Amino acid sequence: MNSSVTFERPLRLVKYQNEFGQGLYGNTVLYENTSWGPKFDYRFRPWGHNVDSSLRVKAYRPLPNNVKEFFETGKSYNNSISISGGNEQTTYYFSFSNISWDGIFPTNADSYKKNTISLRSTHNVTKRFKTTTSINYIRKKSNFVPTGQGEQSVYNQVMQTPRDISLLELSNVNEKWNTVDNYYSLYTVNPYHILKNNSDRNTEDRVYGSLDFDYSLPKGLALKWRIGGDESNEHQELFREKVQPEGNNQNASIFDPGVVSRSSSSQYQINSDLILTYNLSLKKWKFNFLAGHSVNQRSATALNAAVSFLSLPGFNNLSNSTQKPAAGEATVLRRNLGVYGSADISFKSMLYMSVTARNEWSSTLPPQNNSYFFPGANVGFIFTELFPSSLKKILPYGKIRASWARVGNDAPPYQIYSVFHQGAHSDGYGLLAYPLANGANSYDVGDLITNKKLKPELTDEYEFGADLRFFDDRFSIDAAYYNKSTTDLIWPSPVPYSSGYRFQMQNLGKLSNYGVEALVGFKPIRNNKFTWEITFNFTRNFNKLNYLNNELKEAELNSLRVEGGQQISWVAIPGQPVGVFKARTVKKTPDGKIVVDNKGLPVAADDLKVYGNSQYKYFGGVTNTFTFAGFSLSAQLDFRHGGIMYSRTKDISLFAGTIPETTYNDRKPFIIPNSVVETGTDKNGDPIYEENSKPIDRVNLVDYWGNGGLQLDGATLIDKSFIKLRQVVLSYAIPEKWAGKMKLDGLSLSVVGKNLLLWTPASQTFIDPESTTFGNDLLADFGEYGAQPSTRSITFNITANF
Repeated sequence: MNSSVTFERPLRLVKYQNEFGQGLYGNTVLYENTSWGPKFDYRFRPWGHNVDSSLRVKAYRPLPNNVKEFFETGKSYNNSISISGGNEQTTYYFSFSNISWDGIFPTNADSYKKNTISLRSTHNVTKRFKTTTSINYIRKKSNFVPTGQGEQSVYNQVMQTPRDISLLELSNVNEKWNTVDNYYSLYTVNPYHILKNNSDRNTEDRVYGSLDFDYSLPKGLALKWRIGGDESNEHQELFREKVQPEGNNQNASIFDPGVVSRSSSSQYQINSDLILTYNLSLKKWKFNFLAGHSVNQRSATALNAAVSFLSLPGFNNLSNSTQKPAAGEATVLRRNLGVYGSADISFKSMLYMSVTARNEWSSTLPPQNNSYFFPGANVGFIFTELFPSSLKKILPYGKIRASWARVGNDAPPYQIYSVFHQGAHSDGYGLLAYPLANGANSYDVGDLITNKKLKPELTDEYEFGADLRFFDDRFSIDAAYYNKSTTDLIWPSPVPYSSGYRFQMQNLGKLSNYGVEALVGFKPIRNNKFTWEITFNFTRNFNKLNYLNNELKEAELNSLRVEGGQQISWVAIPGQPVGVFKARTVKKTPDGKIVVDNKGLPVAADDLKVYGNSQYKYFGGVTNTFTFAGFSLSAQLDFRHGGIMYSRTKDISLFAGTIPETTYNDRKPFIIPNSVVETGTDKNGDPIYEENSKPIDRVNLVDYWGNGGLQLDGATLIDKSFIKLRQVVLSYAIPEKWAGKMKLDGLSLSVVGKNLLLWTPASQTFIDPESTTFGNDLLADFGEYGAQPSTRSITFNITANF
C-alpha cells in the first residue's frame, strides 16, 4: 500500500517592475490593461469604470505580489494498493490506484482524476505449457486551462494586469465592477470569468492487455505467442461563454460569440508477436537465439461538432444557437509488419556479443519504399576477469564495450496521396469554417502537399565506452563516445503560401549528433553506519545538419509573427546545428550606426539576422546521497548551458510595460546612442545620413518597448541555460522489529521535493527554460507561447507492506 499527498506552487513567475502603473503614454487611463502610466505616487485615485454613478478608489501604489497571489497551492493525492499471491500452479497480482489533482489556478479548471485497475495472472497448464494474462483499465477525467494568445488564455490576461491592480479583487465575477460589461479593461477579459464560466473537459476510458502462450520444446527450444490489444475512447467538451459587453466595456476586440464543441474519438491497437527461442550451453560458452514475427495495426476514428454565436448564457449544448453545427469525421488506419532475430553469445561471464536484425514493412510509406532493414551489433569485454587478485584490489571491475545499431522510422499516415478536408479559412485569430450559414459547403485537398517519393528515416549510431570501478567500488567512471546520424529525416516542412499549401512532409536531409557522456561516482565515506555517495554526470553533444536534400540552402522548421510585426524564423541550415533562430533586426549603416525614422525609432532591416540556435552546448548534474541508521537523504542538482528559445511570456511583458527593462532612463525621453537619420541620397543613389537629434518621447516609448522587440534586436529570444535543484528526497525505513509490532512486513516514510530552486542568467527572469507549448518532439525546442508557470512541489509519502 502506498499513499502520498503533494503540494505545489509556481516555480518561476516573471520578475516585474514596481515603479509605474496603469495607463498609457505616461498618463493615467482607467480602462488600460498595461503599465505605461505615471510613476507611483501612493495617492488615492479612482480606478475602473463608473458603475451606477460610483467609482472604486485605491492607493496608486505597486502590488509586487499581485500575480503571485492569483495562484493557489495545488494539491494532489495518490493512493494505491496491491495484492499478490498464488501457488505452484497459479499466481496472481492485483492493484488499484487513484490520483486526484487540482492545480495552481483558482477553481478546479485545472484538475485531473485517474483510476487504474491492473490484473495479472500466470497459470501452468502443464510442465511445458503456461499462459500469462494481463489486463488493465484506466479512467481519466481532465479539466484544462487554455494557454497561448487571445481572450481565452487565462495567463495571458494575468500577465497584462497593471502593477497596481489586485487580481484578488477581481475574483468575484458577480460584483458589478467585475462583470463582463463593467470590467476595468477594454482590451482583456477577467481571468476569473474564463475560469468560472468556460470549460475544456476531457474524459478517457482505456483498456489494454495481453495474452501469452508459452510452450517449452525439447532441447532448449521455446515458442511464445503474445497477442495484445489497446483500446481507448475519449470524449472532449469545450464551452466558451458568449462575451458581448453592453455597458462600459464595449471594445469590439474582446467580443466572443461563444462556442460549444463536442468530440469523440476512439483508438485501437492490435499487436501480435510469434517468437521462437533456442538456448544452448557448450562448456564455457552460452548461446541464445531468437527469431520472431510481429504485426501491429493502429486505427482511429473521430467525430466532432461545434457551433458558435450562442443564444443563451451558460447553456452548454449544441442546440444553443440559431446556426447549424459544423460537423466533421475522420478515420485513420496504419499497419506495420516485421520479422526480426537476434543472437547472444557469452564466454565465461567475461565476453558478451550480440547481433540483432529487423525488417519492417509500413503502410504509411510509398510501395517502392515501404520496406526498411535495420541491424545492430554490440560487444562487451570484462577484462578484469583476467587480472590476478592483487590487481583486483585496485580495479575489481573493468569493462569495455562497443556497439552499432540502425533504427528505422516511418511517416505519419496519409502523407503519400491527397485526402479531402472540409474547407476552412483562418487569419491566425479567427476561423471561418464550412458549411456556411447559407448552406454553402466546400472541400479542398488540405494544406499539405503529399509526397509519393517519401523514404523511411534511418538512424545509425555507434558507441565506444568503458565502465571502471576502483578500490572496492569507492570510485567509478562510466564514459562513452557516441556518434549518431539520421538520414532522410522526415519533417513537415513549411512551403511558400503562394503554392496554396502550408506544409509538405519531406525527407529533409542528414542530421548528426556526436559527443561524450560520463557518469562518475565517488564514496568519500562508507562504513556500517554512514555512507556518503557523490555521482556526477556530464554530456557534451555536437549537433549539425550535414546537408539538405534537393540542394536547399535552408529549410524552415517553424515561424511566427509576434507583436508589432516582428518575425521569428526557426530554420535548418547545412553546416550548423538544427534549429537556428533568425529574427528581424535594426537597420545599420556600413560603419555600424543605427538608422532611425523621424520619430527617433529604429528602422527595421530588410533581412533577418541569425541570433543563435536552440541546442544546449553541454548538460549534466550532481547528486549527493547520505544514508544513516535507516535514513536516506539525496539531493540532485541539474544544469544546462547554451541555446536560445522564443518566449512569448517576455514578448507580452514588454508589450504591457510590466518588466524592469521598460523602465530604462526612468521612462524619460532619450536619444538612441550612435544613431543616424536618412536625409536623402547622393548622386550615386546611396543614402545620406546625419546624426540623429530626435529623442524617443513618452508616446513613442511605448512603441519602442512594446511592439514585440522589432527594434530591440531579437528581444523575444532568451537564454535557455539554467541550474535547477531537481529533487531532494528524505526517507526513513522503519526498523523491521518496529514494523513487526504493527503487524507489517515493512514501513517507510519519505518527503520528496521537486524543482525546488531555479537559477538562470541575469537577463532571463521570465520563465522556466524547460517550458514549452510546441509538443514533445524537435518542435518543442522552439520555445513557449504563453506557457503556464511550471511548478515546484513537496510530496509526503508512506509505503506499507503487509
